[in-house]
Amino acid sequence: MDELFIPVKCPFKFNPLHDMESLWWIATWTLYYHVDQEGSWRSSEQITQFHKLFPG
Repeated sequence: MDELFIPVKCPFKFNPLHDMESLWWIATWTLYYHVDQEGSWRSSEQITQFHKLFPG
C-alpha cells in the first residue's frame, strides 16, 4: 500500500516575507486608487501611476 504514495518535493516554500509583500501591495494599491472624499475623483497623475503599477 505504501508503494502508491511517492513523496513529491513542493516547488514553493513558504516565507514570512511573502505576507509582508502582500501588505506592501495592498498599501500601494490603496495609495493610488483610494479617494478620501465621497464624490471626489482621482487625479490624472494618480490614474497614470495606478495603471503603470497595476496594468490590466
